[in-house]
Amino acid sequence: MISLTCFSLKAQDITLFIENAFIVEEGIETYYEADVMISSTTDFYVGSGQVYINYNHDAFGEDVVSSGNVEYLQPQESITGFSWPGAPFSTPAYRDFIINDNGTTGAFSPSFQQNIALDGLETAPTELQITSVPKLLFRFRLKYIDAAATGLNPDVCFVSEGDFDDGENPPDVSPDLFQDQFFTACGRDTSSTVSTANCSDYPGTQILNDSYDCSGAAVIPLDIKNIDEYSLANIQIYPNPTTGILNINSAIELTRVEMFDILGKKILETEETTRLDLSKYRAGVYLLNLHSENGKTVRKIMIE
Repeated sequence: MISLTCFSLKAQDITLFIENAFIVEEGIETYYEADVMISSTTDFYVGSGQVYINYNHDAFGEDVVSSGNVEYLQPQESITGFSWPGAPFSTPAYRDFIINDNGTTGAFSPSFQQNIALDGLETAPTELQITSVPKLLFRFRLKYIDAAATGLNPDVCFVSEGDFDDGENPPDVSPDLFQDQFFTACGRDTSSTVSTANCSDYPGTQILNDSYDCSGAAVIPLDIKNIDEYSLANIQIYPNPTTGILNINSAIELTRVEMFDILGKKILETEETTRLDLSKYRAGVYLLNLHSENGKTVRKIMIE
């Protein structure tokens, strides 16, 4: 668990969200992938943070950390993935991306800390500052244990007070310890072009009053009446990557298709469910929501 040798407490509210969840196939493996977003009642730059996330053991296995079934991602457009392209620092804003298990099999726990002092973080674009508008903090993915498991509810959500289960009765660790693990950025060092974090003289503050929103964590499989008959192979999207035309071949009747950019903005909605012309969109990664009468599934595509 993250600790600082010197800090104060700050009563501001931050909210952590799980959003943009989808299922993606890579070769023979299938993954659940989602974004962790953050907002705050008071604008600030984050110094370090740690969250605890529960998941469905039947879908992903008993201990995703030791099995290697979890990945912790910092895409370029995220706060933790930001890096200066050149002067003054030419270095990432954050470092020490660790997936902790803290001796438990009930949850995994991503953590990070600042690589640059507060005065350096303040020179970054405004997208690095945490505000009342939710922003992408980091991304994670969990590997399904098999194809049939993709039909199970992922049950992915943050650990909050009273719902942590470390496999012991009574628990070895109080669930209260898993709250309020975010700190404002520390350190100012205007004498150095590297801007190292002087946290002893300029400590950060621990942020109290964390809250959580997991409403975006659900992935509803398409028309699953018998899980043994369901397979993501029933939906074929090609070519992927595409330079323009995208074909959709589904064994299940689709009713409409939505497309979102990586920040969650809807840029297309259509009842054309077999062939899409995406030539007018910029190169990048997008999410497709494929709807049927009984639900939806989400697939990731790339435009070149």
